[in-house]
Amino acid sequence: MDWRNASVVADRLIDEALAEDGAHQDLTTCVVLGDVREHPIQMRIEAEEEGWVAGLWVVRKVFERLAPAHIQFTAHVQEGTPIEAGTTVCQIAGPARALLAGERVALNFLSVLSGVATHTAQMLQKIARYNVILLDTRKTLPGWRALLRWAVRTAGGRNHRWALDDAILVKDNHWALLNYDYRAGFARLRHWYATTLVPRPVVVEIPEPSVLEEVLPELDWWVDKPFRLLLDNFSPEAVRTAREVVPSAIPIEVSGGITLDNIEAYARAGIQYISVGALTRHVHALNFHAEIVSANNECASSSI
Repeated sequence: MDWRNASVVADRLIDEALAEDGAHQDLTTCVVLGDVREHPIQMRIEAEEEGWVAGLWVVRKVFERLAPAHIQFTAHVQEGTPIEAGTTVCQIAGPARALLAGERVALNFLSVLSGVATHTAQMLQKIARYNVILLDTRKTLPGWRALLRWAVRTAGGRNHRWALDDAILVKDNHWALLNYDYRAGFARLRHWYATTLVPRPVVVEIPEPSVLEEVLPELDWWVDKPFRLLLDNFSPEAVRTAREVVPSAIPIEVSGGITLDNIEAYARAGIQYISVGALTRHVHALNFHAEIVSANNECASSSI
């Protein structure tokens, strides 16, 4: 499973969300509208704040789930592009019952995914002048990984390893279980790489500068391999010092405590990757609302 399976994951999540919301048994629409609930109407979705939009295709899927042959969907902006408050991002036409039943679920998906895209794009703006790749992490909402990481890519970010079987990432807990015997750990990594039929990327986390001094003699062997060092919770100054002593052919990734306020300081340190768990963990959902356009072109806005 990876971001390219986002459509499959979206189908599952949409079914769960519609069931959770009772969308197939919309009591209010049934009681109040009666036969009118099948009348064709139009709905438009507008942004309430500026940001970057992501997830319009998921919005379309939500309504198509409720009225497969009767939905007309028009996107007014492209995925992953900046929007202003008041921008109409899409318009949907279809039976009243389907649009009313799917409205909140569709907005929830759009808000969360646009929030991820917005945070990603804001961080990328900070480091645009540097040749640095911005990565997400596995710190995702369980079950949502494919969608959240799709949103990161839509805004211009990249994905870290997808799951535990995609790459080797040696973290501090692994070193602890080896009694911090870095020489033995690197020996095992070299043996695996030399004997495996399908080598995967190798990332080794360095928790503090003193550890970096210990592992420096081990790095030359990895110069021409898919290998990088991950400096975790280093200050920008410590990262610059590390870059001076680590072989230039060894890429360096930094993580831990990266924010909009300090990301540029890390990018200036000459590293190649920055990984930020907050891209998919601390999501500020972007605000949208839906408006139903009536026959006399008056609008009823909903945000409940």
